Order: sequence, then structure tokens, then C-alpha cells
Amino acid sequence: MILPFVVAPLIARDLGPAERGLYGSAIAGLALAPVLFGMGLPLAVRREAARGDGGAAIRTAMWICAAMLLPAVGIGFLVARHMLPGLTSVGIAAFAIACGSAVLQTFGLCLQGCLVIEHRYAAIAVVQIAQSATMSLGAAGLWFADRMTVASLLVVFVASILATVIAAAAAARVSLRGARARPQPLLVESVSYAGSQIAETGSNTLIPLLAVLVIGGRESGYLAVAMTIASLAAVLANTLGVLGYRDAATRTGVELAEFCALIVRISLASAGLFALAMACLTPLLISTLFGEEYRPAIGPALVAVAGSILYVLNFATSQLLAAQGRGWSMTAAQVGGLVVGVTVFAAGAGWAGALWGAIAVLICRVVTAVACLRSLPRGASSFIPRLNDLPVAARAYVRGLPADA
Repeated sequence: MILPFVVAPLIARDLGPAERGLYGSAIAGLALAPVLFGMGLPLAVRREAARGDGGAAIRTAMWICAAMLLPAVGIGFLVARHMLPGLTSVGIAAFAIACGSAVLQTFGLCLQGCLVIEHRYAAIAVVQIAQSATMSLGAAGLWFADRMTVASLLVVFVASILATVIAAAAAARVSLRGARARPQPLLVESVSYAGSQIAETGSNTLIPLLAVLVIGGRESGYLAVAMTIASLAAVLANTLGVLGYRDAATRTGVELAEFCALIVRISLASAGLFALAMACLTPLLISTLFGEEYRPAIGPALVAVAGSILYVLNFATSQLLAAQGRGWSMTAAQVGGLVVGVTVFAAGAGWAGALWGAIAVLICRVVTAVACLRSLPRGASSFIPRLNDLPVAARAYVRGLPADA
């Protein structure tokens, strides 16, 4: 997540607010695509891996993803034509191909699920760095060559997905030959997670995707910069999600309730400190890195940074629910938040700007957070962070959760 942030100012300055808004909407759509096409498949494969049959599930997932490749390209073409006004014909083609690559990304996420179960966190880091490094180096190369356009950035995006899948396949070392899991049970389980995953990703991407249509290109550019600043919290969210999943999948009763409470407190404590630091730095970061042209993004960015606390909490609690096989609880929480957030955002069509978009995202996350917390098992421990949670949080991010957590 850090490397793309480094080149984000280059992209914003070179494209300008209007083109940056168009690019932000395109990337938001591509972030939603692997979840939409995957239909919960990566989480279902991860559950199979936790049961000890990850290889068979991976081989089945490969054929499922292959069947979705061409339909994904077709859907990408339609989305580009009707939801991304301003894309050139080359840009439309690039977006359609990028949507096809999202299916490959789904398969890559399935492979990463096996790495999570095996606690191979160094390999996961390498896989994730492969994508961000390819994207960042490609964008920097376009900037140096003075060839940066929305279409060329989408081509770099496709290259980054290919790099990720290759790295994940090399790390997982799963033979593509051998017994395969029955597709029907795997798909049935994946569907129970699909709504939640789509809604969870949609809460972060659907409003930016619709921004060009609702608030216009320039304001969507400001919103994209605001969301970029807040997106640094994803480092915390992804780490906690990985750390909590396997332990939550193997615990029951009071032990599970206490573990869930610990993850909630760590999420709030670490994300709260992150948000406080980013709130102090945001005005300087936007003015210095992105330029005075993006100064109107400061207000939306402060709201987005506040919402990043709930983003970390929602991601961590969703993974806890997924580990317990409670896909429908995840779905209800995420869909509820998404529906409320998009409704609020759509109500501002014609008069609202980037600040309204950031507020809509915040409202979406508040609704989801309340629903997720109500779905978790409750024990004697409180969800409210304590001072002694900070050392535990620091240890978790550096060395993992203690054995007695």
C-alpha cells in the first residue's frame, strides 16, 4: 500500500483533477471486479485449506475462474461504455481487458488464502509487494516518458495483476494436476460469502465508481485523492485480518468471544492512532505532494481518515465472522451499510461534491460497524480499547499475536 501512495502525487499532478477522477472511478470498478466475479470463492477456498484440502479446492477454483474470463471482459466493456464517460476507445478496451484480468486476480486471492492458513506471512508480503511494485514502477515509467494517460495506467494495472498471480502461484506451489474438489459444494459455500465480500469492497469502491456520474469529474478527482490518503489504513486492516482468521476458525465458546474482543480493541486502538497522525499530516501532505490544485480535497480527506478507523474495524470483524463460517451475518452487515451509504450519496446528485461523497462512505462504515459488532460473540471483555492493548497491538503487527491471545 505504501508504494502506490508514493507515485499517487505523480499521477494526480500529471492527469489533473478531472482525469484523476476518471482514473479513480476506473480503479474503483477494477477493485470491485475480482470480488464480484469471484462470488466469495477465495474465502471458500481458504476454508477448505483450513480443513486440510486446499490443493483440491485450488484446482477446482482454477477451472471456475477460467470459465469467467470472457464474460468478465464483456462486462468490463459495458461498464466502460456506460459508467465511465470520458474514456477514449483505447481506454475502453484497456478497461475491458483489465476486467478480464480481475478474474485472474480472483485465482491469485485463492492461492493467497492457502498461504494464510499455512502462516506464510513473508510469502504473502512478497505477493502483495509484487503488485504494488509493478504498478508503482510502471506509473513512474509513464511519468518519466511523458506517456501517462488513463488508458496507459490501465495497461500497467493489468501487468501488476499478472505479476501478482505469478508470484502467488510460485509461493503456493500447488500442483495443477491431481484430485479436484467437487465444484457444487465449493460454490454453495462461496455464495454465502459473496454478498458480504461484494458489499465490503463496494463500500470502499462503489461510491468512487459512481462519483464521475454523481458529482462530476473534478469533484471525483478530489474524492479520489481523499480516499488515497485514507487507504494507507489498509495495511493495518489486512494484517489484522490475516492474523485473526485462523485463530478464530479454531476457537469456540468463551475463548472465541475473548479473542474477538481482543481483535476489536486492537483494531480500534491502532486505527485510532493512525487516524490521529494522518489528520495532523493530511493538509501538509495534500498541499505539498499533490499541489495547491488539490487543496479542496483536504476536507474530504479528513472525513475519509476518520472513516479509516471503521474500515480497519469492519475488515477485521468481517474476517472473524468468515472464520466462523457466518457468511450471511457478514452479508447482512455489509449490504446494510452499502445500501445506506449509496442512498445518501445518490441523494446529493446535482449539488453535492467530494465532501458529501466522503460523508456517505463514513455513514456506510458506521452502519456496517454496528452490525458486525452485534454479530460477534460476546464475553466478559469489553470492546472498548484499553492502554494495555497498545503493546499487544504493536507486537501483533511486528511479530504476530501471542500464543495466549
